[in-house]
Amino acid sequence: MRTTRGRLVAGTAALLLLGGGVATGAQLLPGAGAVSRPSTGSGMGSAMPGMARSADAMFAVQMAVHHESAVQMARLAEERAQRPEVRQLARDIERTQTAEIAQLRAAATRLGTDPDAPAGGMAAGMGSGMAGMGSETDLTEVPDDQFDRAFLEAMIPHHRMGVHMAQMVQQAGSDQQIAAMAAEMVRVQTDEISLMQDWLDQQ
Repeated sequence: MRTTRGRLVAGTAALLLLGGGVATGAQLLPGAGAVSRPSTGSGMGSAMPGMARSADAMFAVQMAVHHESAVQMARLAEERAQRPEVRQLARDIERTQTAEIAQLRAAATRLGTDPDAPAGGMAAGMGSGMAGMGSETDLTEVPDDQFDRAFLEAMIPHHRMGVHMAQMVQQAGSDQQIAAMAAEMVRVQTDEISLMQDWLDQQ
């Protein structure tokens, strides 16, 4: 599951980069992180369209990476989860997010960004401290009788991170297709978080 943790880190880096870009008025440069620009005067106004497009493209690339880690966890849960409702949720997550990965990659290409290029560089630039912000649970090593709880405890914060990223691009982006995708992700994953939390509370 090292790959899964690495993808979680990449997704977290995307969240922070998006957040930093919005908060500071940074110009986001593909593959180069964010370069701060003062948020003053007409220059900021003229930079906004490019910033919004950069936020949309970054979201498309990084959410695809984030989804890939969820799909990996879901596939494991389909095989190992004890409760049928958890296995069904895992199937739903795999189906939905696999389709969204294809849509996100196509959107990144449409926005002029290589869907394969920036993720590693952006995540690496955030430093080694990012590791503690993702799930550190190796689901492959969890005993069968503890798997359902471990899966839910890993997927809930993963979904919350995804919701946060989607909400950020709704504020920072300008692409209508990305905005529609983000809104649907917020809706679906918020419902799934509530469902998973209810299951945890029942244990």
